Amino acid sequence: IGKYVTVVEMAERIIPLQLNDEASNEYKALFEAHGCKFKLGIGVKDTEVDENGKIISLILADDTKLECDMVIVAAGERAAIEGLADTGIEVERFVKVDDHMRTNVKDVFAAGNVTGLSGTWPNAKKQAHVAAINMTGGDEVYEDTYALKNTMNFYVLATLSLGMGKV
Repeated sequence: IGKYVTVVEMAERIIPLQLNDEASNEYKALFEAHGCKFKLGIGVKDTEVDENGKIISLILADDTKLECDMVIVAAGERAAIEGLADTGIEVERFVKVDDHMRTNVKDVFAAGNVTGLSGTWPNAKKQAHVAAINMTGGDEVYEDTYALKNTMNFYVLATLSLGMGKV
């Protein structure tokens, strides 16, 4: 539709969770062949806006300025774990759980996106089911070890990703 596109990615490659280096490079080459540019291994530090509040440029972490007339943010998600400070519940970027959906704190369970196991609704429902059974004295194990799955097909390069690639 007449737009010049630059993808800014904090990781060293595109689609880093689903693709290894080789597959990522294949997609990158296809996108570049269609005019897309990439800034990899760098984040966005700031934006500049005009007098109407419209973003006119991005300032990257190395102070590079990218002029733009549109910004699309696809930054994933972060678990809302701020309220868990001082509770003793073990967190990193997500709430840590075992295969019964238990946290490290007795009688505290977690399921869904907050666990970082999967961002999909069907997986969150499975986790909640396992947690509910175990909260009521059951002994159910969450076994969907392929929670990170993705299919994509850009420029006729069909891909199925199962599991997590090397990050």
